[in-house]
Amino acid sequence: MNTKTKTAIEALRLEVLRCGVRRDDIGVVEERDGRFEFAVRYFGDWMVPEDEEDDGDYDWKVPTPSSRRMLDKLVDTFSKKFGVKLVWENEGEKCWLRFATA
Repeated sequence: MNTKTKTAIEALRLEVLRCGVRRDDIGVVEERDGRFEFAVRYFGDWMVPEDEEDDGDYDWKVPTPSSRRMLDKLVDTFSKKFGVKLVWENEGEKCWLRFATA
Protein backbone atom coordinates (compact mmCIF):
# COMPACT_ATOMS: atom_id res chain seq x y z
CA MET A 1 0.00 0.00 0.00
CA ASN A 2 1.17 3.48 -0.69
CA THR A 3 1.76 6.27 1.78
CA LYS A 4 -1.24 8.26 0.50
CA THR A 5 -3.58 5.38 1.37
CA LYS A 6 -2.20 4.99 4.89
CA THR A 7 -2.33 8.75 5.44
CA ALA A 8 -6.02 8.79 4.44
CA ILE A 9 -7.05 6.05 6.88
CA GLU A 10 -4.99 7.59 9.70
CA ALA A 11 -6.63 10.99 9.08
CA LEU A 12 -10.06 9.34 9.19
CA ARG A 13 -9.15 7.66 12.49
CA LEU A 14 -8.13 11.04 13.98
CA GLU A 15 -11.45 12.54 12.85
CA VAL A 16 -13.37 9.71 14.54
CA LEU A 17 -11.43 10.41 17.74
CA ARG A 18 -12.29 14.11 17.46
CA CYS A 19 -15.96 13.12 17.33
CA GLY A 20 -15.78 11.97 20.94
CA VAL A 21 -14.95 8.27 20.73
CA ARG A 22 -13.08 7.06 23.80
CA ARG A 23 -9.52 5.93 23.10
CA ASP A 24 -10.39 2.54 24.63
CA ASP A 25 -13.06 2.09 21.94
CA ILE A 26 -10.87 2.60 18.86
CA GLY A 27 -8.17 0.39 17.45
CA VAL A 28 -4.91 1.30 15.76
CA VAL A 29 -4.50 1.35 11.98
CA GLU A 30 -3.35 -2.08 10.81
CA GLU A 31 -2.53 -3.52 7.42
CA ARG A 32 -4.53 -6.68 6.80
CA ASP A 33 -5.23 -8.57 3.58
CA GLY A 34 -3.74 -5.81 1.44
CA ARG A 35 -5.68 -2.93 2.98
CA PHE A 36 -5.41 -0.56 5.92
CA GLU A 37 -8.16 -0.64 8.53
CA PHE A 38 -9.16 0.17 12.09
CA ALA A 39 -12.10 -0.81 14.29
CA VAL A 40 -14.19 1.47 16.48
CA ARG A 41 -16.93 0.76 19.00
CA TYR A 42 -19.97 2.89 19.89
CA PHE A 43 -19.51 5.40 17.05
CA GLY A 44 -22.88 6.88 16.16
CA ASP A 45 -26.28 5.64 17.30
CA TRP A 46 -27.26 1.97 17.26
CA MET A 47 -30.55 0.08 17.16
CA VAL A 48 -31.88 -3.46 17.20
CA PRO A 49 -32.76 -4.50 13.63
CA GLU A 50 -36.48 -4.14 12.90
CA ASP A 51 -36.91 -7.89 12.33
CA GLU A 52 -35.46 -8.77 15.77
CA GLU A 53 -37.01 -8.65 19.23
CA ASP A 54 -35.48 -6.10 21.60
CA ASP A 55 -34.97 -7.92 24.90
CA GLY A 56 -32.75 -5.14 26.26
CA ASP A 57 -29.56 -7.18 25.79
CA TYR A 58 -29.33 -7.67 22.03
CA ASP A 59 -25.66 -7.96 20.89
CA TRP A 60 -26.04 -7.59 17.10
CA LYS A 61 -27.24 -3.99 16.81
CA VAL A 62 -26.89 -1.99 13.59
CA PRO A 63 -26.26 1.73 13.03
CA THR A 64 -29.45 3.79 12.84
CA PRO A 65 -30.40 5.26 9.45
CA SER A 66 -29.08 8.68 10.49
CA SER A 67 -25.79 7.13 11.64
CA ARG A 68 -25.46 5.22 8.34
CA ARG A 69 -25.88 8.52 6.46
CA MET A 70 -23.25 10.15 8.71
CA LEU A 71 -20.84 7.24 8.14
CA ASP A 72 -21.40 7.37 4.37
CA LYS A 73 -20.77 11.12 4.33
CA LEU A 74 -17.64 10.78 6.48
CA VAL A 75 -15.98 8.15 4.26
CA ASP A 76 -17.08 10.00 1.11
CA THR A 77 -15.54 13.25 2.37
CA PHE A 78 -12.22 11.59 3.23
CA SER A 79 -12.22 9.53 0.02
CA LYS A 80 -12.53 12.72 -2.03
CA LYS A 81 -10.05 14.67 0.08
CA PHE A 82 -7.30 12.05 -0.29
CA GLY A 83 -8.26 10.49 -3.63
CA VAL A 84 -8.50 7.06 -1.96
CA LYS A 85 -11.59 4.83 -1.71
CA LEU A 86 -12.57 4.30 1.94
CA VAL A 87 -15.45 2.20 3.28
CA TRP A 88 -17.12 1.40 6.57
CA GLU A 89 -18.44 -2.03 7.54
CA ASN A 90 -20.71 -3.09 10.37
CA GLU A 91 -18.87 -5.70 12.40
CA GLY A 92 -22.19 -6.63 13.98
CA GLU A 93 -21.57 -7.82 17.49
CA LYS A 94 -21.22 -5.37 20.36
CA CYS A 95 -21.56 -2.17 18.27
CA TRP A 96 -18.24 -2.44 16.40
CA LEU A 97 -17.55 -0.80 13.03
CA ARG A 98 -14.55 -1.21 10.77
CA PHE A 99 -13.22 1.57 8.54
CA ALA A 100 -10.96 0.39 5.73
CA THR A 101 -9.36 1.24 2.43
CA ALA A 102 -11.18 -0.46 -0.42
